[in-house]
Amino acid sequence: MRKGIVFITVLLFIIAMVGCEFSISTAKITEAVPCKAVDAYKKPISPQDTFSTSDKAIFVSLKAENVPSGTKVHMHWYYEGAEVGTYTAELDESMYLESHLYREEGLLPGTYEAEFYIDDREKPDQTIKVVVE
Repeated sequence: MRKGIVFITVLLFIIAMVGCEFSISTAKITEAVPCKAVDAYKKPISPQDTFSTSDKAIFVSLKAENVPSGTKVHMHWYYEGAEVGTYTAELDESMYLESHLYREEGLLPGTYEAEFYIDDREKPDQTIKVVVE
């Protein structure tokens, strides 16, 4: 009798999971470094979290690890709480990548934030905040 209940419980769980679509990725963003620039390998140059209005860009160097083929990294930029840019990159291996926010006239003073998500995760894998003075 007990084996029958366990079997039915497992069977119901399997049936429920077949109807659900979900993905579990091993990918992680292990570093998110705000900086003035990135090198040829997308590694950070001059890391900092305070920028000047004379700066034209904020770069973020990201290190993605344990990346299976087809992993998507979603990047969202905010200025004073309002979204000002989004970008998605598809990765096939562990690597450094970069995201940046650029303004030809120079950055506006205030607080900038960026959130970085792997695939369809609800919470960001990394978040950065910088101030422009």
